[in-house]
Amino acid sequence: MSEVSIIGIDLAKRVFQLHGACANEEVVFRKKMTRVQLLAFVSQQPECTIAMEACATAHCWGREFEKLGHTVRLIAPNYVKPFVKRQKNDVADAEAIVEAASRPTMRFVALKSEAQQARAMLFRTRLPLTLRNRCWAFRPLLLWLGPGKPLQSLAPSSSFAGQLRTPLIRDISRRSKKTIPCKICQRPKISHNGTSQIGL
Repeated sequence: MSEVSIIGIDLAKRVFQLHGACANEEVVFRKKMTRVQLLAFVSQQPECTIAMEACATAHCWGREFEKLGHTVRLIAPNYVKPFVKRQKNDVADAEAIVEAASRPTMRFVALKSEAQQARAMLFRTRLPLTLRNRCWAFRPLLLWLGPGKPLQSLAPSSSFAGQLRTPLIRDISRRSKKTIPCKICQRPKISHNGTSQIGL
């Protein structure tokens, strides 16, 4: 039996599909195993290339596989999709991952460390919070303009800047968080005729 040189793993929550191939791309094995069995099975294999679709859990598994001496290759899902030969299922996906990883011009995703993943999570969490804070800061201005004033009233002026410093405007700023809903933060509502609306 030929020695496996590349293993494609289709990741899932509980059951993983493995596709092993030798150097000449002949199939060595097709296996389905659980999360508990995966690491034990990979540790028994000779040092080879392990390919997976890039995702958050792929980086975690990749770090574990590298500790066992294997070479990890992560591929963007968009680059794997053209190699699926038949209907999309776990077996076909694992085979497509091996096929894509065997291409000499394939672009791979760099394996991230735990610290890099933690920084990326903080950055993605910060973005919606930043947008929300900007909405809160804009609400007092919307209340001051009122429904009938044109957008040209947004132009800065000395009288407007002086009004913003008055206690009345500061009090409006505190109350506006409860009285004025923000159009940016709200999700669009779908009306009965199929059009998208944002209600206040």
